[in-house]
Order: sequence, then C-alpha cells, then structure tokens
Amino acid sequence: MTAQSSVPPPGYKYFAFISYSRKDSKVAAWLQKRIEWFRFPVKLVPADRHPPNARYVRPIYRDKTNLEVTDKHYWTNIRRALEESRYLIVLCSEHSAASEPVNLEVAHFLDTHGGDASLLAPVIVSGDVASTGADAALCPALRALGDTLLTRNLPTMVPDATTAEPDAWEQGFVSLVSYLLQLERRTLGDHIQRETKRQAAVLRRWLVAVGMLSVIAVASAWLAYKAKREVEKANADIRGKNVLLEQSNAVIIDRNRAVEKANAEIVEKNEINLKNLHDASMADYAVAVQRIEKDDKWGEGVAHLARALKWESDNPLAAARLYSTLSFYAVENQTWPRKLLRHESSVLNAQFSPDGTRILTVSDDHNVRVWDATTGKTVGEPLRHGWVKSAQFSPDGTRIVTASDDYTARVWEAATGKPVGEPLRHTSWVESAQFSPDGTRIVTASHDQTARVTA
Repeated sequence: MTAQSSVPPPGYKYFAFISYSRKDSKVAAWLQKRIEWFRFPVKLVPADRHPPNARYVRPIYRDKTNLEVTDKHYWTNIRRALEESRYLIVLCSEHSAASEPVNLEVAHFLDTHGGDASLLAPVIVSGDVASTGADAALCPALRALGDTLLTRNLPTMVPDATTAEPDAWEQGFVSLVSYLLQLERRTLGDHIQRETKRQAAVLRRWLVAVGMLSVIAVASAWLAYKAKREVEKANADIRGKNVLLEQSNAVIIDRNRAVEKANAEIVEKNEINLKNLHDASMADYAVAVQRIEKDDKWGEGVAHLARALKWESDNPLAAARLYSTLSFYAVENQTWPRKLLRHESSVLNAQFSPDGTRILTVSDDHNVRVWDATTGKTVGEPLRHGWVKSAQFSPDGTRIVTASDDYTARVWEAATGKPVGEPLRHTSWVESAQFSPDGTRIVTASHDQTARVTA
C-alpha cells in the first residue's frame, strides 16, 4: 500500500468516482457493486479515511447508476460529481487510454483537487502501463503525471496463466480498497477471511436451527406450545416492522417538505432573475430613447434597443420603438439592412462597435464573428472559444473580450480575430466579461462565486 500525501476537506458527497470506457462497463459494474457491498473494518481504518456510510464503502459514483436526468448538459453533472468525490478510480485499458471523456474526467478531477495525484486510484484492466502506443493503458492526463504515478504499485485486475479472471478481479479489488482505506493488504485480507468465516458460522447456526425445528415438529404437544410462542414472536416482529415503517414514512414526509422548500427557493430565484433582466432591458430602452430623441444618434439607439430585447424579448416598449425607429430613419436615410449576417446555429447576441462600423455576433455554433456593418462581410477569423456566454468590444474598438464555459475569458484583436495574451482563468464557467470605460482593465464574473479584475 502506498501512503497518500493529502486528504481533501470534509463534505464530499461520493467516496469515489469510477471513470471508465464504455467497453469496460462490465468491469466497472462489478467493481462498483463489490466495493459498495464490502463491509469494512471500522476500528482498523483511520477515522479520516472512513467513507460517508458507517459500515460499507459507499457511495461510489458510476454514471450508469448515478448520473441525474436534468435539463443541463450531462458534462455539467459529471463535473459536479467529480468535484464532490473524494477519490477518482480510473479503470485503465487500451480503451480508456483512447477515451476523450476519461481523459477529461481525470484532468478535471486534478484541477479541482489541487492536482493531488494521491487521490487518483488507477486500476489496470488491460494494456501496458509503460506504453504510449496502441496498447497503452494510461490516458494522456495520467501519463502526464510521469514517475509520480508510474513508480506506484498500481492495482491490477488482469488475469494470467496462473490466475483466473474471477480471482484476478478479486485481487484487484483488495489492492484498490487497501489503498483507499489506507490499510495494509495483509490486514485487509485477514479481515476478509474473518468476514467469510463469520458468514459461514451464521449459515451453520441457521442450518442447525432449521434441524432443531424439524425435530421439534415430531413432538406434537410441545410443538403446539412452541408454535404458539413462535406466532407471538412473529407478531412482535410485525409490530416492530410497523414501527420502522412509520418512522420511514416520517422521514419521507420530512424529505418531501425539504424538496418543496427547495423548489420554492428556486422559484424565488427565477423571479429575481426575471426582474433583473427586466430592469436591464428598461435601462437600455431608456438609453435608446436618449440617443434617438435628444442626441440624434439613431444608430446607437437601435443598438441599445436590440440589447434591450435580448434581455427581455417580450418588452413591448423596446419592440415598438425599434420598429418605429427603423421604419422612419432607415427608410429616410436609405440604410435599411441589405445583408443577412449568417451563423450555423442560433445567434444569441449582436452589438455594434463603438464607432458603428462593425457588428459583433455571438452564436450557438460556438463562434463569435466580426462583420463590416456596411457590406455585411466578415472581418478577420471567427473567434472560437467554446460556448461563449458574452462578448464585448473595447471602448476604442480594437479588441474584443469573450467569456466562455471553458472556465476562461479571452481577449482578441478585433481586426484579425487572433488571441491577445493568456486566458483569464476561473475555476468554473465565466458568465460575463467587460472592459473598463478607459479600456485598461477587464472584470470577469464566474459561476465559481467570484469576480476578478485584470489589468
């Protein structure tokens, strides 16, 4: 058993997360069941290594049995489960070494667990640990750890000429649990033997009891008395089970109340979000009226009206003002749009550059594009940055900042579409990124509950 260097803070939901290739599903299902039904030696395991369950090594996360059905992208739920898991068990084979999901899961686990390789528990199912070719057993994220991982004695479930598959799998299980619970393999093996003997003893006692009852059945008079006692005992057991059932029902009622409370909180948050969107829409509408009626800058006014409808698509004031403004000014100045700026999927956002000569669009096709406002032609290369949450021109119009679900914000040259400098990183997806009025700083807001200012 290899000593582990650090322990994550308490509060994790899962004791371990099993990462595997679909082609290794049979091994993953067996290993999850074997671990979760293993009754560990509570007194021998250090307190800081105890699983959440008081008697068994559970819960163990596997996507086939634990992945929630929600309206979110499945990768969002996978990442959350990884973040809520204490250890990551990786079933290493030629299949998982070539699996992009497995590689992403290992990389995300390390990113969210301080890069602590001791919290990784690779289990060799097939392939060569030292190889980087077609028979490689380790995915790129594991191979990148180098000697930190390769010098460890990794658990293996690979059968050979002297070990059949069931025995090889059991040996791999013992090695894995020995590492997770920080128990010597010999100590754990002794515990398993004791458990096997205990279960055999229970079975023998049960068989003896059945035999005795069979003998007792011969004695009719005593049998009648015994039968009466057994009936009374059975009734007592039923009454006890009824009490337990009532307690279980009470627990279910309490949980239902908790769910109702959580749902009410979600409704309240949704109402707050809708109000914030409405306020933002009305603020842009007010600026648009100012630009059109007092500043005689109808083009900027149209841009603000478009953004007002982005915040609240059914804002009747903004919709009516946009229609009337375009109907009057665009026709009068012969600037009615003649070009369609096309993406390959839904366009989520569009805005003019500060000087009105270019247009910035954000699409569900994972592209951000810059267009010539007069010709409708693209300017420079598309800005490819995952699923972009927001995009904005700098005050001088020379740069663009984008916020993405890949946990970063990026700055780009508006004229060429080339990135400028290193990504601005968070530990969760970035919801928004904005330039300061003088263009010297950038503020980013993230789902990780932080906002950061970068000069």
